[in-house]
Amino acid sequence: MSANPLSIEQYIQAVAPALLQDPSLDVFIEMAKERTDRACYGVRYNHAVALMAAHIAFLLGSGTLGAGSGNAE
Repeated sequence: MSANPLSIEQYIQAVAPALLQDPSLDVFIEMAKERTDRACYGVRYNHAVALMAAHIAFLLGSGTLGAGSGNAE
């Protein structure tokens, strides 16, 4: 693993690039940080926060993530 982990934004670029344009991105990241334990994730903390932020944005219906609605239409 790299000595310099990717930033939260770099991970978001990889997993949910449209989220970078969302005006609520900072709120989603802050909510994710509040729910993610740095001691538990260690060097993978930024990755965990990015995934949690994308998950929160999806659950709150951000609408820009390109993911399905979960309604199996």
